[in-house]
Amino acid sequence: MYSEDELENPRGEKLAVHCWKPKETARALVFLAHGFSEHLGFYHEVAEFLTKEGFYVFGHDHVGHGKSGGLRAYIENVDDYCDDVIQHCSLMKAKYPDLKLFIVGHSMGGMISVRASLRNKDFFHGMVLNGPLIIPGPQILGMDLRSTAIKTFVSRNVFKFLCWFNPETALGRPDLRRLTRDEDMHEVLKNDELRWTGGCKVRLLLAFTDCLDANINQLSEVQTPFLIIHGSEDILCNPGGSHLLYRQSICEDKKIKVYDGSKHQLFLELPHVRKEAFQDVADWIKERI
Repeated sequence: MYSEDELENPRGEKLAVHCWKPKETARALVFLAHGFSEHLGFYHEVAEFLTKEGFYVFGHDHVGHGKSGGLRAYIENVDDYCDDVIQHCSLMKAKYPDLKLFIVGHSMGGMISVRASLRNKDFFHGMVLNGPLIIPGPQILGMDLRSTAIKTFVSRNVFKFLCWFNPETALGRPDLRRLTRDEDMHEVLKNDELRWTGGCKVRLLLAFTDCLDANINQLSEVQTPFLIIHGSEDILCNPGGSHLLYRQSICEDKKIKVYDGSKHQLFLELPHVRKEAFQDVADWIKERI
C-alpha cells in the first residue's frame, strides 16, 4: 500500500513524502533516509520487503533531491536535513504513539541518522546504517577527507575559498561502478531523471565537512542501538568509519556486518546480496520490538 504526499518543512520547503503501509496492523515505524544524489524512488524494493515484515515504512526525499523542493543537491547545514527528519518522525510518532521508531540511513543518510541521534538522544529506538558516511573515501580530486584536525582545517578553508567564487560549483560526478556490481541497476540509475548527476557542490561539501567533524568527535556519545552493514569494497564511504563508530560508541546494543566483495549501496547490490541485507535489517528490527 504505497502512497505519496507532501510535507512543508520549517523553512517553507516542500518535501516529497513516501509511505509504504502494511496490510495488517503495523509492528513498528521505519524511517528511510536516502543518500546523496538519490531519492526514495530507489527504495521501493527494500521498503516493500520491510512492509511484508509488518513495518510501516516512510520517509521523504531530502530537500534538494528527488521530488522535493529546494536548490538541487545544495545545503548549508546538515542540521537542516536532521530537522526535517525529526519533524517528519515526530508527526508519525504522534499518530502512532504505541509503535517503536527506527531509522535506516544510507551513506549521507547514515551521516544524518548519526547526527540526528546525537542531537535527539532517546528519540529513535534503533538505527540501521548502510554504508554510512563517517569517514569519506578518496573520491573528491584524490583527497582523503577523513576528519582530523589538520585535514578538516584544510578542507574547510579550501571549500570556503571556492564558495567565495560560486557556492554551487560542482566537483566530480557519481560513478555508478562504485555504487553496485549489478549491471541492471546501472541501467536503472542511468535512466532515472530524478537522480542528481552533477557532482558535489562546494557549499554542500563544506556542510558535510562541518558535520563529519562534529560527528567523529562525538562517536563515543552515540547511545542509540545500531546495526551497521557495509560493503567491503566501498570506496565512497570508508568501512573504517563504521568500525570506528562500533569501537567508540558507548552503546552496548550494537552490531556490525561487512559484506565481502560488495560495493557502496547494498540495497542496490547484486540480487542475492541485497536480499541478504534486507533480511538482516528486518531481523535486527524484529528482535527489538
